Amino acid sequence: MTPQTWMITKNTRIEGYVWEKPALREGQLPWYPNTRPAILICPGGGYFHVSAREAEPVAMRFYAQGYQVFVLTYSVQDASAYPAPWVEASRAMRFIRFHADKWSIDPEKVAIAGFSAGGHLAAWLSSSFDDQELLSYEREAVLHNSFYEGETSAISEVPNRPDGCLLAYAVTDIKNKALETSDNLTPERIIAELGYMPGKIVMEQRPDCSPIDRVTKAHPPTFIWATAEDSIVPPDQSLRYAVELIRNGVKTEVHIFPEGGHGLSTADHVSCCDQREVPVRTKQWMGLAQDFFDDLFHVN
Repeated sequence: MTPQTWMITKNTRIEGYVWEKPALREGQLPWYPNTRPAILICPGGGYFHVSAREAEPVAMRFYAQGYQVFVLTYSVQDASAYPAPWVEASRAMRFIRFHADKWSIDPEKVAIAGFSAGGHLAAWLSSSFDDQELLSYEREAVLHNSFYEGETSAISEVPNRPDGCLLAYAVTDIKNKALETSDNLTPERIIAELGYMPGKIVMEQRPDCSPIDRVTKAHPPTFIWATAEDSIVPPDQSLRYAVELIRNGVKTEVHIFPEGGHGLSTADHVSCCDQREVPVRTKQWMGLAQDFFDDLFHVN
């Protein structure tokens, strides 16, 4: 299918894979649900680019399960300075909910998913959706773009809190030296390996951009997965975030698979660059995540 595209800001767009209600013949009973859950996907790429491998392959898997799926192309490189990506993710969540009736979405069943740096963004929004300073940046950003036309003020009234969160090998603690591994991977080296990432601004001027420091009981239920062999974003990032969620009483499921490096996406032949990279067990994450969200959203 061909996704639909909507501009959120001059640097940002979302692509939607949306189920449409088919026309019924006279006397035919509908077989489709009245509303569907939705998920917003934030691919990785180190805030240097937006990874295509973590976009459509993941989107199509959730779409096949009956979800309305949206992929966020957020600001990268110089345009990703604090707090542009957060503002864009927040606006995207509001935009999806604003059009819930049009797209047959249950507005109380809208999740966010993020991979690597996109996982940082998903966790950042999930842990800071009500942060007053960030919300003020969003209000200021809205005043300076004209992409919403007459809908701007109405969209701003729609909640931006995700109802569920999926984190795949996500960066959750930018500043903590526990990122170091036996290979001496410091936060600075991780950012150098991943790409640009607004590292100087985030690490030196904005330490509160580490989602792990912002977790509260209001954080949405979360599914987390990573691999033990990931040398770019060590699994400690996922484990410590899971512990913080559990301490705050947040419904949490976490899987650390023994095999596979960084950036596996669906962890199968669809998204892996080399067949030798396909770990047999790790690809189970997709089914486990779908079960988690189906249970959370009471999907039959």
